[in-house]
Amino acid sequence: MTEEHNLTAKARDVLFYAKHYSRPDKSRPAKNKHILRALVEPFCFVSRAFHRVRALFAILLILGWATPAQFIVLSRIGQRTLMESSTRGDPLTYLALGDSTGLGLGAQNGYGYVEQLMTRIKTEHPGSRLMKLCRLGETTSSLRQRLAEGFSAKPTLVTLSIGMNDVLQRTNEPEFGANYEAIVEELKRLAVPIVITNLPDISFAPRLPNSMREEMHVKVLHFNKQIEAIAKRYHLFFVNLGAASASVLAKHQEFFAIDGFHPSDAGYRFWTRTMWPVVKRAIKESLRVAAAKSPLFFLSNSRNCKNAISATRAQPFA
Repeated sequence: MTEEHNLTAKARDVLFYAKHYSRPDKSRPAKNKHILRALVEPFCFVSRAFHRVRALFAILLILGWATPAQFIVLSRIGQRTLMESSTRGDPLTYLALGDSTGLGLGAQNGYGYVEQLMTRIKTEHPGSRLMKLCRLGETTSSLRQRLAEGFSAKPTLVTLSIGMNDVLQRTNEPEFGANYEAIVEELKRLAVPIVITNLPDISFAPRLPNSMREEMHVKVLHFNKQIEAIAKRYHLFFVNLGAASASVLAKHQEFFAIDGFHPSDAGYRFWTRTMWPVVKRAIKESLRVAAAKSPLFFLSNSRNCKNAISATRAQPFA
């Protein structure tokens, strides 16, 4: 993929300079023009072939041998073909933000939900990288202060699961909401898909004193309401871990580790299964965004292909 990216980037740069800065010069060897065309034409082959098929299909449509619905489907396939072929299997850079659960505390060998998600990501996208910005006792306030540390990795996918320590430390709701929203606003600058989870219902934790269960339950509900509102306001990928956990934790105490508080191996597997469908959608969006920025996507448009080749014929390579 690196060689292909370099080639397409070079083709894009060559086209730009050929169009804007070149001047006719008969003294220059004609072979430069052919080199430029050789770089561009392979990217246009698939697009030209598709549009020829679509033209034939339009004739069949007029003659009544094809339906409008089939023609629409064919057009949509054409718009997706080059994008999907250029991004399928592309490696991702996954930035995980969270607290001790992001570290996998409670699981054997620390194989928590972050590592389990990464295993699934690598299966479909070999070469993907992981950066964890997770810390024991992390709160929304402390994460907000060191959030920029994760930006150097240039992530293409982000997950955020934070807030349980705010519950335990009895952070007030306005402060929690302000910190959480500030984190999201900063992450939005990355212009990549962001997956956030709300909080599991910790009131079922065996270690929690009975006198605190009702208070923690209400606190989690209020925080989760704020998280969901932020997810809608900023159009984030949202995982309703609170609702999913509330229906199973009371019946599955094995989802808690020996410490009676953190998830066990089974608990992290449940966490991962709950997140994965949403993460998959976010990955698809990440690849779509990457494809839209690619020179291959630019050249997939038949008009762009035609203009690009015409430019090489009109002007020699400077």
